[in-house]
Amino acid sequence: MPEFPEVHTIVKDLKKITEDALIKKIYIEKGYETYPDNITFKNKLEGKRVKDVFQIAKNILLKVEGGVLNFHLAMTGQILAKKTFKPLKHERVTFKIEGKDKSFYLAFRDVRKFGKVRFLDPSEYLDLREKYGPPPLSEELNTKILAEIIGSKNTSIKNLIMDQTKLAGLGNIYATEALFISGIHPETRTRSINMEQTEKLLGAIRTVIQEGIENRGSTLEDEMFIDIFGKKGQQQRNFRIYSKSVCPDCESPVKKKKISGRNTYFCSICQV
Repeated sequence: MPEFPEVHTIVKDLKKITEDALIKKIYIEKGYETYPDNITFKNKLEGKRVKDVFQIAKNILLKVEGGVLNFHLAMTGQILAKKTFKPLKHERVTFKIEGKDKSFYLAFRDVRKFGKVRFLDPSEYLDLREKYGPPPLSEELNTKILAEIIGSKNTSIKNLIMDQTKLAGLGNIYATEALFISGIHPETRTRSINMEQTEKLLGAIRTVIQEGIENRGSTLEDEMFIDIFGKKGQQQRNFRIYSKSVCPDCESPVKKKKISGRNTYFCSICQV
């Protein structure tokens, strides 16, 4: 599932090509359902100009008059810019966009249909915004605030930093990487994390998120994440522990365990 850096990459590119552009026409695959329903979705968005493009956690949002167009990619969603209308395989919703210089199409593809394409009115948008904790690069997030977040729930530290209501945007890959850098075992209970560990963890989270942004996200073997131009991310080349078999620091075998149903990689020597 795309995480903060992957969504950031898509948002940054969408902003360049769609801001102040017109959503001229929307085509929805037969049998596919948008929110709140296909008729309302089209009526609310067709003929509207995109005023801004931004992200909240793993949500992609295009602001228009009267609300926002909201994409959540989930596990297999993709947004692609196309020159022609010809539908791609698994293309669920297509937007004809009239930009300042040229017209093009935006395709929302989703193999497994776990993603969401929604029109949110202002109150629904506020509800969405209130659901999430601070983003990892936010100025409002400091060691003290993170310590309060960590202490608010008695669970494993990995579960806590992946909880979108506590910290917005981290998923399995970047949480795993951050915990390795900070030397914290993923199953460590939150209430045993001290301030020194919290400070290291915050720095590690920001490091991996910033790296991910600079490298335009991570593309795994399934190649589900690509940017809007169809290009892969490169952060997977910089993974320290995720999907590795040997610890890069002590050269001991990397442990692999499911935590909350997600594969977690860690070093039992370097992470305590």
